Amino acid sequence: KLLALLSLLFPLQLLAQNTQTIKIQLRDEINGQAISGATVSIPKYQLQSVSDDQGSVRWDGVPVGRLEIEISALNYGKKILKELLLEKSKQLILDVELQ
Repeated sequence: KLLALLSLLFPLQLLAQNTQTIKIQLRDEINGQAISGATVSIPKYQLQSVSDDQGSVRWDGVPVGRLEIEISALNYGKKILKELLLEKSKQLILDVELQ
């Protein structure tokens, strides 16, 4: 039983080690002001968040690898960031301007 339990826990431990943080800052392209209330998502992992008053979004524990981020905000439309690479060795920090 112990061996079976360890075999179940080991893959979870590997998964936890292969994650990283994503930080996104959203700003208006023209005036540089933060964009709050924007919906930001990573469809591949079914993650979704709303930017705060400073235009920031942060996710911890995102699996490393290639991903796509979708951003939509009232009066700005939708923007898709494709072919992003989240690496185990460093956080992904994005400054995104919307128009």
